Amino acid sequence: MLAQTLDYERTLADVAQLAVPEFADWCAADIVQPDGSLRQITSGHPDPRMEDLLMELRRRYRQEHGASEGAMHVIATGESELKADVRNAPRITIESGEESDYEALSPRSYMIVPMVARGRTIGALTFLSTREGLHYGPADLDFAHHLARRFGLAADNARLYNEAELARERLTFLARASELMAASLDLEQTLQQVAYLLVPRLGDWCGIELVDDDGTIHNAATAHVDPEKVKFADEMRRRFPVDPDSPTGVPNVIRTGKSELYPEITDEMLTAGIEDEEQLAMARELGLSSLLIVPLIARARTLGALTLVHAESGRRYEEEDLRFAEDLARRAAVAVDNARLYTREHRAVVTLQQSLLPRQLPDIPGMQFAARYLPATSEVDVGGDWYDAIALADGNVGLVIGDVAGHGLEAAAVMGQFRNALRAYALDGAGPAAAVDRLNRLTRTFEQNDMATLVYGEFDSTVNSLRFVRAGHPPPLVRAPDGTVTGVNGRGSLPVGVAHNSQYEADTLELAPNTTLLLYTDGLVERRGETLEDGIARLERVLSGAPSSLEELCDHVIETAAPDPDRADDIAVLALRPVPVDATAFRTSLRAEPGELSRLRRMLMRWLRATPASAQEIYDITIACGEASANAIEHAYGARPASFEVEGSVEGDSIVLRVRDYGSWRAPRGQHRGRGLKLIDALMQDVRIDRGDEGTEICMRRQIGSQA
Repeated sequence: MLAQTLDYERTLADVAQLAVPEFADWCAADIVQPDGSLRQITSGHPDPRMEDLLMELRRRYRQEHGASEGAMHVIATGESELKADVRNAPRITIESGEESDYEALSPRSYMIVPMVARGRTIGALTFLSTREGLHYGPADLDFAHHLARRFGLAADNARLYNEAELARERLTFLARASELMAASLDLEQTLQQVAYLLVPRLGDWCGIELVDDDGTIHNAATAHVDPEKVKFADEMRRRFPVDPDSPTGVPNVIRTGKSELYPEITDEMLTAGIEDEEQLAMARELGLSSLLIVPLIARARTLGALTLVHAESGRRYEEEDLRFAEDLARRAAVAVDNARLYTREHRAVVTLQQSLLPRQLPDIPGMQFAARYLPATSEVDVGGDWYDAIALADGNVGLVIGDVAGHGLEAAAVMGQFRNALRAYALDGAGPAAAVDRLNRLTRTFEQNDMATLVYGEFDSTVNSLRFVRAGHPPPLVRAPDGTVTGVNGRGSLPVGVAHNSQYEADTLELAPNTTLLLYTDGLVERRGETLEDGIARLERVLSGAPSSLEELCDHVIETAAPDPDRADDIAVLALRPVPVDATAFRTSLRAEPGELSRLRRMLMRWLRATPASAQEIYDITIACGEASANAIEHAYGARPASFEVEGSVEGDSIVLRVRDYGSWRAPRGQHRGRGLKLIDALMQDVRIDRGDEGTEICMRRQIGSQA
């Protein structure tokens, strides 16, 4: 019978049952546990009252005799114990009221023999006779030794097999856990995976607490097979936060770096440790039976603690479980620390990347801009994409979308070099082809062979045309007002940094009012298992059905064309739309720098062309506004950075302009100065200058049209 299974629990149960009733009326096996305690398995008694009495008598016997007699003595010495007749000399004190039960039990004789296997005493067998005439003697003792050898070997074989199976399962489990924890560098996802991996295999509950940089302890993950119980635990944690100064539990484990094991959670322990009655009631409702807490230590630093709890299963944790949990916690701590380091690096790269992108897009009458940047989420893949919109000195707008080869901090730093260099070349005013060519030649000075794809174009709002260069980058898309989408390949050329002798030529694209130009990086269109052309075709379909609002259009394009939140690459999008100029009003805010005057003149002329003003009137008004703005730049602020505002409106048959600064004008210095106001008076009508503590406003009116 014992040879039929290597299941340890079944073998122990069989050992206690096999001797009954042929050789004994009741049998008990006491097995030595790894911690030195005894585990008792009995054959049971037909009468439950008798079983309870037997167990009580054994407890009392051990209390009275200790290790001097009985199973504990047999295990300690390896010597058997035989009592042929105990009817008239009971070995235990019979208390008042127990005499009748003891008589009903009617013990006659007992013997205890050691269970020895592989030269080691693993326990003891107790045989009890309650039948008249069955009194054990030397022959019975020999037979009992024979049984004990068989039983001991079977039990030890089952134990060894069980330990080997458990070791194999735990090694497999650790390998699976390590694989799962290494699969993601997302801290929250990693912790939740660890918690749910352990439940219910190693506990009915699992909780993970982490220590923040300021020393605060917070729960990072909780798992139980019943989601409602997780909510209950969260509510309990919210109402009764962890005391960081607690001498036991999670705070102590984090503080000392030493594990805590509670093999059995008794109500007395809960009562002693919890003073609040409501908290105590909630703790009792959880039904905790056993608990262990192990620290999460990585790189000589305690990051938090992992708690495993047995509750409704009724199981108990032992030293072996604690050692296994500590091994698992070491692996989990490394995963947590890696995720933390990744999160910090990811955050640093994203911060650097976003700091290099424009804080705001130009505010230019007649043009709408919108842009989006989404960093990669998987591993440290952030850093290479950028966009820019540059207000050029001649009033045009430079548009850039680019992607540096590589990822991480290095790519972000290189991107900063590319962006700043291209911005400088664009502001020189030599045009798109010259700017990209100079950028390509600049890459010779870089320490590494850095490369980038990009599209750079300059939009002239006076004629609604874009001159652009496409250097190895996905083609821009144009959506007409009716929703038709076309790709604009242009002549195309190599990415910058590939060949220093590359030739870059610009193409021209007409952009009628309300036409949308979309520039993007390959993260928006590249998908595993499909070609880049397939991705661009999908984006064209998405763009065709996008909302008309430029901001909503960008959101729709990203959410529809790249819906997966786990992005393996950055995504950058820049959209431009020329819109009809509002002929009734004009407003802009500019830096108080002389270089802004030419841009102001182009914007103002574009607005004035939409009014009834003649060419001569447009010229005169533009000159007058430029003089008023030059005065604001030169006299209001001095050397400190500042801005001024220009507003225009059509009021009846007149153009009214207001130039406002927020400084304090200085008196004209030197000869031939102060003539700007005279020129304004000559070109405009009803010129009024309002000076105050908060700045100066020049208001000018000029009649236009046939009545002028």
